[in-house]
Amino acid sequence: MLKSFFSRRAGALFATLPLALFVAACSDSSTGPGGTFDPEATRQDVEAVTSAIDSDQMLAGLGLIGNSLGGQLGSPSIIAPSAEILPTVDHLRSFALAGGGSAGPIFPSNLLGVTFVYDDQVGDYVPSALPGAPANGVRFMYYAMNPVTEQPVLPLVELGYVDLLDLSTPSSTRLQVLLVDTSGAAPATYVDYFLDGAFTLNGTTLSVTLLADGYISDGTDQLDFVLSESGSFTEGASSFTVTANHVMSVPNQGLSLNLNGSATLPLDESATLAADFAVSISDGENVAVLSLTLTDTSAEGTITYNGIVVIVISGTENSLTFTRPDGTELSAEEIQALEDIGDVADDMFDFAEHILEPMGEIFGTS
Repeated sequence: MLKSFFSRRAGALFATLPLALFVAACSDSSTGPGGTFDPEATRQDVEAVTSAIDSDQMLAGLGLIGNSLGGQLGSPSIIAPSAEILPTVDHLRSFALAGGGSAGPIFPSNLLGVTFVYDDQVGDYVPSALPGAPANGVRFMYYAMNPVTEQPVLPLVELGYVDLLDLSTPSSTRLQVLLVDTSGAAPATYVDYFLDGAFTLNGTTLSVTLLADGYISDGTDQLDFVLSESGSFTEGASSFTVTANHVMSVPNQGLSLNLNGSATLPLDESATLAADFAVSISDGENVAVLSLTLTDTSAEGTITYNGIVVIVISGTENSLTFTRPDGTELSAEEIQALEDIGDVADDMFDFAEHILEPMGEIFGTS
C-alpha cells in the first residue's frame, strides 16, 4: 500500500515535473542566481538521472523475483491497511506478540541455501538443486526479460543471478539484494542495496517503515539511491498517513533528484485527501523545485528556479493548470514540449516500486 500510493498516484501527479521545468525554462522570467534556465540542459539533467532508473531489464527481473518471493515465503505476517482489508485489534496484538515484523529470520530454514530457477510451464520460480546459493539467504537465477510484459524471454536466456541475504539483527529486519551479471567476460555486480523494514505497534496504532539504500549501475554510470517510505494506521480510523523521502543521484555527473512527500489517505467516505509534495532537480549549481499541495477538491503549487517562482500551479488533481506568475497562459509550443517529455518523472516511482518489492512481499505492504 505504501509504495503503491507513491508510485502510482503520486507518480501521475509528478509526471508534470520535467514538463513544468521545461516550461519554466521557456519563460522570460526563468532566471536566477545561476543564470537563464536552459531547457535543453534541464532535459539532459533529468534524463541523466533517470537513464539509470530506466533500466528496464534489471528492474523487470527484480520485480519478477520480488513477486515470486511472496509465494515462496507464504502469507505475510500482517496485511497493510487498505479500503478492503483492515487489521483488527486482535490481528495487531497477535502480530506484536509474533515479533512485530522484526527481529525474526526472513527465510524459513528449509529455504536457506536454495537456488530458484524459472519454470516457464509453471510461470514462476521453483526450487532447484543448483549449488552456489548463500547460506544465509536464497538465490534466484536472473534472465533476459521482456520489459513490456516483465516476463522472461522464451526460450530462457540466463544472464546471472540475484542473491537475497538475510542480514537481520534483533532490532531490525534487513535484506541485502545483489544482482550479479555473469554473461560477460567476468562477473559484474550491477545492483547492490539493502532493505530495512520494521513494524511498531503502540496500542492500536501500527507503524510501518521501509528503507532501501544502495546503487544500480549499467557498467558505466552509477545511480545511488536512498528510498524511505513509512505509514501509520490506527484501527477504526477513517484514514491513514504515509510519507516518502526519495533521494537519487548520479555522482560522476553531479546530478540529484529528490522527492519529499506526506499524505493523509482516506479509507472511507467520511475522510478526505490531504497531501504535500516537493520534487527537486539539481546539477550542483542550479536547483529547480516543484511544490504541490493537494486535497480532494484543489491543487496549488509552484515551480521555482534558484528560489524564484517561474510557474504557478492551480486546479484539481485530475486537471492541473500551469501559468506564468503574471497570469499569462503557456503557448501551444510550450504545451507540446510538455507532452514530449511528460513521462520522465514516472520512472522515479516505477523504480522505487521495483526496488522496494522484496520487502513489500515479506511484510505484506505490496
